[in-house]
Parts: sequence; C-alpha cells; structure tokens
Amino acid sequence: MTCGIGIDVVDLPRIASLLERFPRRFPERILSARELDYCQRQKNFLGALAGRFAAKEAVMKALGVGLGQGISWQDIEILNESTGRPVVYLHGQIEQVAARLGVGAVLVSISHGEICAVAQALALRSGVGMM
Repeated sequence: MTCGIGIDVVDLPRIASLLERFPRRFPERILSARELDYCQRQKNFLGALAGRFAAKEAVMKALGVGLGQGISWQDIEILNESTGRPVVYLHGQIEQVAARLGVGAVLVSISHGEICAVAQALALRSGVGMM
C-alpha cells in the first residue's frame, strides 16, 4: 500500500549557479560522502548532483516533511545498485518519521537532461514492494 508520493523538478542552471558560488560547500551539504563519490565518477557531475537534489526533495514530499522540521539533506542517502537502480536509505530524523508512518521502503526514479533533473519518490508501507 502506498503511503505517499513526491515529485520534484530542478533547473540545472540554478544548480550550476550554486556550484559556481559554492563549488565545495554546496555538494558537501547536499550529498553524503558516498553520494559525492558516485556523482564525481559520472560523466555529468551537474546532472548527477541535480538528480540527487530532486530525489531528496521528492522523498521529503512523499513522507510529508521538510528541511525545517529537523530533517537534513544528509538524512536521505541515495546510492545505486550495481545495475544502476537508485536505492533510498533513510537516517536520523527522517528515518524516525518513516517508521512512525509505517513506511518500509521508499522507491525513487531519477532522470536528467540538459535543462532539468526530475525525480519521483513512492513511500510504501512495510512489507510492500520489498525486493
């Protein structure tokens, strides 16, 4: 059973501007060390970063929370399986929120092009969609 759904679209020029102003601080604020390593290994660092940014926003929307509620960017980690499939890991406060909602998994899909990145997240109750 679905608990929540979220979607987010990010303009790549906006992310590029933030990267230009804060080339180190911005990615380190948004990404975990493992996510940063993944993005740096991609051909399109900007697209990979923007995709993760959109995915984290989508996850927060799916769970009905925001950054102002004690949630940090680092509480949501999106890593990839060897197949490339993104997998969401929740930590800290947002993990507790998900547990209170009975969420057992959050599925995410990420895509990016030349102009924008988009991500959709689906929060599933425990026991649903587990692979």
